Amino acid sequence: MSGRVVETAQTPSVPARRDDLLVSVCFSDLPPGDAAAPALKSVAAFLEANYRYWEILIVFAASNHPIADASRFGVSNLRQLTARAGTSAYRARVIGAAEAIGDVVVLTTPAEVGALDLVSMIDTAFSEATIVSGRRGKATLFDPALRAVGAAGGFRVSTADMQTVAYPRTLLNVLLAHPDRELALRFAPRDAALPVAVLQGQEEVQARSIRDLGRRLNLMQKLMVAVAPRVLSGIALLSGLVFISAVLYAFYALWVWLFLDNVQPGWFTTSMVLSLTAAFLATAIFGLSVGMQKVIDLLSPDSDHGILDEHSTVDLFSEVMQELNVELDSASGASGQIPPEIERTR
Repeated sequence: MSGRVVETAQTPSVPARRDDLLVSVCFSDLPPGDAAAPALKSVAAFLEANYRYWEILIVFAASNHPIADASRFGVSNLRQLTARAGTSAYRARVIGAAEAIGDVVVLTTPAEVGALDLVSMIDTAFSEATIVSGRRGKATLFDPALRAVGAAGGFRVSTADMQTVAYPRTLLNVLLAHPDRELALRFAPRDAALPVAVLQGQEEVQARSIRDLGRRLNLMQKLMVAVAPRVLSGIALLSGLVFISAVLYAFYALWVWLFLDNVQPGWFTTSMVLSLTAAFLATAIFGLSVGMQKVIDLLSPDSDHGILDEHSTVDLFSEVMQELNVELDSASGASGQIPPEIERTR
């Protein structure tokens, strides 16, 4: 994920807690049972020390519901959300982000809580109205290929991106309205209206399990689906070229049959069948491609965030004040006293 880099120096804690914003921290991939209690207590202590208003959300699938009462964790301001059975971790992130009420919403995992400076992420996201994403020290060998796939689908993808991201409320609302919200909350879309800052964190030390591998494969499948509009555009262009080539070859075969004498028997018939078949298939594939693109355009919501900034020299209110047909008495106005007739009506 591209973006400017936030300084990694630890921000010193201030004596007074911030009371000008509400912070929401969402967990969607907690370990079963009480194993999540240390991470939740650590985040709760951090939030209590730095912010006056905060909440923690945990999202579980119904089949993986580990507890009956959220108070068992011993953490205040904790909200537990139970999703449908079979809900994926990325779908749970969307649910937590949609239910969070904070001015800044942080999506994270227990493994990454201690690897990032959450104070810097939250304060930067709130003060600069930008998405702040955590990043590991290095990427994998497949990073260039994934970047290319992500760019084709309109996302800023990198294997160095961590799952911890801080969103200001305004930008989070934009991402929740994205056609593919699960991908948009994992990798920010390539949009100038969605600025992204990067915070370098420590390298994860936990080994990747089979569950993590399946989740990454599912994410790759979603990335490939996101590339579909551009693939359809390429197929439509290729179909047009095939159709033109088939028509030209049909005219060539006809010219050979009319003006040359030594033509192999059956060559003209075979050439015409091949060219006309290729032209028909190219036309059909072109129609299907542009039709599917039209369906995608109709199903995609219109974005009303096309304007990034505005500068103007218009001052309508000053003109209104000058053009009001109300005149003040110069003597009473100069002295600052209320005229007697107005005073009697009060």
